[in-house]
Amino acid sequence: MSSPEPEPSSCPRRHRIYLAILILAAGSIAAAMIYLPLGWGLMDDHRNVMYVKETWKNQSLWEVLKAESMLWWYRPVYIFFVYTAYGCFQDSPKLFYLVNYLFVMACCIPWAMLLRRHVAPGHRREATFLYAFLLLAATPMYNLRVYLSIQEKFVFLFGGLALLCLERATEAPEGRAGRWWGLQAAGIANLLLALWSKPSALAYVPWLFVILLTARGIPLRRRALSLAVWLPAVAFMVRSFRNSHDPYVGRYWENWGHKFTHPSPAVGAFLLLAAVTAALILVLHRRAGGSLLRPPAR
Repeated sequence: MSSPEPEPSSCPRRHRIYLAILILAAGSIAAAMIYLPLGWGLMDDHRNVMYVKETWKNQSLWEVLKAESMLWWYRPVYIFFVYTAYGCFQDSPKLFYLVNYLFVMACCIPWAMLLRRHVAPGHRREATFLYAFLLLAATPMYNLRVYLSIQEKFVFLFGGLALLCLERATEAPEGRAGRWWGLQAAGIANLLLALWSKPSALAYVPWLFVILLTARGIPLRRRALSLAVWLPAVAFMVRSFRNSHDPYVGRYWENWGHKFTHPSPAVGAFLLLAAVTAALILVLHRRAGGSLLRPPAR
């Protein structure tokens, strides 16, 4: 796979209109968070604030991490998040909402970078704007912005960085083993951080293996060594997740087939919106001529 071609420097009028609408929409959400009477809304928020105010006055961070791991899965990223975020903003929940909103949107940047790598240079701006608009409209992203304690934001961030690092590693020249292993190490570190945030990051693992196994130009020895490093980390998190004694975890495994085949109305509406918008853009670009996707390297 060749490196992405440079983006054309000109900025058509429609792109400026897209950018203005995007800034207006994002700014309106931020303004609403400033003016609305927001406070600690979830039970988890109140519990985390009490942890910071009471529990961690008598216990060290290590003791809290050990106690949490006995009840839940292994999730040190969540513990550090509570320790720092709720400690800094325990008296300013509204400011926490605003910071969390900006952070959630920033967590999606690796996925935008992945998207741009697979779109033809002339269409990357439209694809990026479409991606940004869908983020603002998606119900799951709304939940991440409003419910502060939800940890999928870290799964998005570190999982996207892991995929980005691994995909870039597949493009490293065969003679530059140092660059390849450096990207591999960064990818593994980000996958661990994603898994240590919430076990839902396990959903990324099949795609990581697909990228690794189907990449061209990677010697078999490198692939085997990569799998030898990836598999123990994944197996540890699966074991930790399965051995959790909290009933909340059991809901992940109940009726998973029905959940997959019968998504909620909000998820279905978002998927329909994404499909219709993407189809419209594809039709418009077909009429204008040219391909929407970047051609594969030869």
